[in-house]
Amino acid sequence: MVEKRSYQRYNVQLNATYRVANTSRVSFDVTMMDVSAEGMSFISPDMFDVGQVLEFNVDIEADEKVSFKTEVMWLAKMNGQYCVGIKIIDSTKSDELKFIRYYCSKMMQIKLPKILLIDDERDLVELLKIDLERENYQVVCAYDGEE
Repeated sequence: MVEKRSYQRYNVQLNATYRVANTSRVSFDVTMMDVSAEGMSFISPDMFDVGQVLEFNVDIEADEKVSFKTEVMWLAKMNGQYCVGIKIIDSTKSDELKFIRYYCSKMMQIKLPKILLIDDERDLVELLKIDLERENYQVVCAYDGEE
């Protein structure tokens, strides 16, 4: 059975560094490939164990960084490298708020599919508009062909 993701993922290109928690002082550079409300993914030449804890510093904006303790949730081998999915397990409140603001800004950039409704029955158009907006469509209304 395929598990459905709880949160929308957004493609990004964020510079980051990580180190293996509690065992290493050496940091490695990576690029975050996508973000969601609960985690991120990145490409690495290194293989990780599921459950392994990594500490990340991520540049979410030009002058804004966040730090997280994360857990490796999955990995997949692609073209000789590994795509690694991590879940955020700990952060400061300040970094958590910065990340939430960043994630929400990505959500706001999504453009909703647009539908044009044309009918001379205004009540019908308004009812359809309400239903379509509930289904996350942007609705433009006209009440005759010329309009």
